[in-house]
Amino acid sequence: MERIFVPPPGWTPSLGPINLNQAIQVDTNGITATYSTLSSVNENITNDFTILQNVLKPFIESWQSSAGATAETKMYELFNLNPNRSSEMKDYIDTLKLCVNPNYKEAERVNISLADNFR
Repeated sequence: MERIFVPPPGWTPSLGPINLNQAIQVDTNGITATYSTLSSVNENITNDFTILQNVLKPFIESWQSSAGATAETKMYELFNLNPNRSSEMKDYIDTLKLCVNPNYKEAERVNISLADNFR
């Protein structure tokens, strides 16, 4: 299991080296598994909404009562919210991906090296 270490809140270089027992440990494999699962689930939900919309559309258009009109309004509201839901979830997934980007370790190594130049 790969872990990255993040300084504890309030840490500054003037406090000296980071005590790894106090650092926040991040399980990058767990994050990778989580964003993969969320991405798959998000895609499944989007596909299910599309299927549901295609199946219900002929029925919705034939409903001729006040209850039918209410149901039609609610169904279209639900269908119209799905793109926003999907987009919000994708943004969250992309944020998780950035946290464990393969280049993250190299960037941190360079940052540490640059910081050492100021000591």
